[in-house]
Amino acid sequence: MFDKYIFATYHEQIINAVKKFVFSNKDNTDLSTYMVPEPNGFIEFDDFVLYKINYEIINNCKLSLEIIVIADVIVRQYIKGEMEIDTKPKFVSVYAEVELDAGIKSFQIYNAEFKSDQYKKSKNLKLSKDWVPYIRRRNFDDIAEKFLRKYYPQALSQPTPISVETIVAEMGLSIHQEKLTIDDSVFGKMVFKDTDVEVIEEEQLVTKHFNKGSILVDKDVVFKRNVGSYNNTVIHECVHWELHKVFHEVKMILDQEHSTVSSWTEENMADSSMWSSLDWMEWQANGIAPRILMPKIQTKIKIRELFQTLTLVNPDISRSELVRGVVDELAEFFNVSKQAAKIRMIDLGFKEANGVYNYLDDRYMHNFAFELEAFDNGSSYTITSNDLCFEYCFNEAFRQIIDGNKFLYIDNHLCLKDKKYISMTKDGPVMTDYAYEHMDECCLLFKVKSKKYTTISDEDYYDYVLNRGVTRESEIKADFVEILQNPSLMDQLPPLEMVRLSKNISDLLKGLPFEFSGTLRSHRKRKKCSQPLLANIVGITEKTLRSYETKEDNLPKLELALAFCFALKLMPPISEDMLEKAGHKLTKIHQHQVYKLLLSTSYYKPLAEINTILQAAQMKTL
Repeated sequence: MFDKYIFATYHEQIINAVKKFVFSNKDNTDLSTYMVPEPNGFIEFDDFVLYKINYEIINNCKLSLEIIVIADVIVRQYIKGEMEIDTKPKFVSVYAEVELDAGIKSFQIYNAEFKSDQYKKSKNLKLSKDWVPYIRRRNFDDIAEKFLRKYYPQALSQPTPISVETIVAEMGLSIHQEKLTIDDSVFGKMVFKDTDVEVIEEEQLVTKHFNKGSILVDKDVVFKRNVGSYNNTVIHECVHWELHKVFHEVKMILDQEHSTVSSWTEENMADSSMWSSLDWMEWQANGIAPRILMPKIQTKIKIRELFQTLTLVNPDISRSELVRGVVDELAEFFNVSKQAAKIRMIDLGFKEANGVYNYLDDRYMHNFAFELEAFDNGSSYTITSNDLCFEYCFNEAFRQIIDGNKFLYIDNHLCLKDKKYISMTKDGPVMTDYAYEHMDECCLLFKVKSKKYTTISDEDYYDYVLNRGVTRESEIKADFVEILQNPSLMDQLPPLEMVRLSKNISDLLKGLPFEFSGTLRSHRKRKKCSQPLLANIVGITEKTLRSYETKEDNLPKLELALAFCFALKLMPPISEDMLEKAGHKLTKIHQHQVYKLLLSTSYYKPLAEINTILQAAQMKTL
């Protein structure tokens, strides 16, 4: 649509430029046709058709245009005394510069040439047909460096905290803190022309006037999040002004109501094939803003400096605490969030940052460390219960490992059963400090993959690793790949403690009654669990429980039998025995495979937590 607007508005200038160029260069181009093999010097024009316009950004208000016109040239030649006439289409590129400022401020043609098929290199950013700059993720650091060289060059000479206010002033913009939405869904807006914007005051929508170049930042960003989020929001909007102002200038020419762009939310845009132009611009601003706040070379220097300093200050510091300290100090130095600092470290090749500040089920997980050579990029030592169930049901190699009863599912890690890595407490098994510092020794590693595509973007990987929840819907999963595992971990035999435990379990099973009722009663008393407590946990009356404990022919359904096993935290062989006595055997159907997995890896967890996992797997609770 804008192509047609340009061609119609500046039609006379464009056509005159084409005519002048063709007339001046008619002897330097091929105008012959089948009908007119040797045209004479006199030519005319029959028609001019716009083929397409290519756009490049010179700066945030100036465009370079290649206007490609098909000129139908009328050629003549006398052949055997008769005048032969034909038309020869010629592709002509007319080059112009356009300055945009609430409309087209100037249009200047500066060159023309016959269209060449050869690719012309340019330092300018090319634009898509939807006016979004073509930018690859690998170029984000270069774009950020160019931005800083223009507005804050001191940040490129040594590690320096970025003053967002200075950058805003250098760009001729202004910051306004307003309440933008009731639900905090929008952190910032960029105003591209003088306009009225609706904001929230005293929980009511009011209209306020803002001038072009106003950055609106939600006033609760600092209070509800942190200064780092505020800085990132401001720079995010500055990126929109620098890279995407042309997009909005064009939109304003074609749509007079267009004036602002809402941005910097926490929406997860999983499927890039479905992205709109605004989605792509958000992706660009999301990726470039933290690179401006933490420029590549200087941030690497600062990270290495922090590792050295913190190690000198505390030589005995654990590896995970050291990495957490570096993330904390890096975030404080550059005035960014800890999450942003962690992601930047991973971006720059510091894989150890994967072990700190992982968020799951509304809490930060225990930090952990690992040998760097043992960790494959795009992997995770953490797996959600949903992914655990999926892998167990559909990955034969993984199922065989789990059925070997060598691993426990603790703190969303699958950890090797060994007193070196797991200790027993009154609340159940927990991973030892040694285990958390040596994850590659004791925990299975998973490859983070897309459920739909062969590759996964860095953004989706960070989203999966940093912000997972058991009930979260995601198109990303953790996949067990045997070749990634530590060979020594996979080859380990059950330790002596496990052998002794197996003998104790065998002795216990031999001493149990033959019927379900006596077995249930025996386990309840062995676990020192009263009838009222057990009945309350599994959701039945005391009278019903007494019936199961006294009547040999009163056998529970599978779900209740499983509930008894989890409520009493029975180990896998003991659960299998009680299920058999209740008349049940787990088969290979999907539902039973999930039960088997949970009995093997999570028997020690409270029944309420087991039910949460089942709900997340869209299964009936026990």
